[in-house]
Amino acid sequence: NNPVEEKESYRWIEAIKSFQRLECSKQKDVVHITDREGDFYELYRECSDLDAQFLIRASHNRAINKIKRREPCEDKAFDYFRFLKPEAKITIDIQVNKETKYRKAELSIAFKKFTLPPPPNRTVKKDGEKLHNIDLYGIIIKEEEPPATHAALEWLLFTNIPINNIDDATEKMHWYSLRWNVETFHKILKSGCSIEDAQLRNKDKLTKYITAKSVIAWRIFWLSRMIKLDEHYDCNVILTKIEQTIL
Repeated sequence: NNPVEEKESYRWIEAIKSFQRLECSKQKDVVHITDREGDFYELYRECSDLDAQFLIRASHNRAINKIKRREPCEDKAFDYFRFLKPEAKITIDIQVNKETKYRKAELSIAFKKFTLPPPPNRTVKKDGEKLHNIDLYGIIIKEEEPPATHAALEWLLFTNIPINNIDDATEKMHWYSLRWNVETFHKILKSGCSIEDAQLRNKDKLTKYITAKSVIAWRIFWLSRMIKLDEHYDCNVILTKIEQTIL
């Protein structure tokens, strides 16, 4: 295996490091939320070292709760959390991306603190000396009885934010359930605003172009969310007359 700096997933670490240099990173309510692509040891380690809060959906049934990384494994992440007794059940709307864009899902929730060791294939020579265990919290969200037409929903979420009770766990579940809004925004940016059609080759010009298009994409996204809540919502609240004419 190559060092993490040579992998495509390293961009997650680069993005968080860049953000941490910004003034707004000092706000306590900033949380980095990623899908399963962010489930790798080095990202957990870097976030913890940078004191950056995160909520990441697990992908790998990795070894956990080990003292030494190469000792025999007794607990695997998904197996361990699936065995936990549910603390509560809650019903939420989830996106399906079909003709019916949303459906109701009754979910059971359980949570527990655990230790994430570095993977056994990491070595000091290749990966450096920072191969310590990381204390994290895991939240398992499962759909016990899904509709016959849909696969059961299951999320295993890892975070370095303390989870002390079911309210804390439910809050993080709601945070992750809203992550698809980011995908919708990017779709508007790429399709609605045709951002990938830009022929600019200069970094500064491209940055300004993307910034301007992002403001437009955000307004369109905002309007689409409000119309979902109220089909008679007045677009004048979001867009001026000039902006409406331009769009």
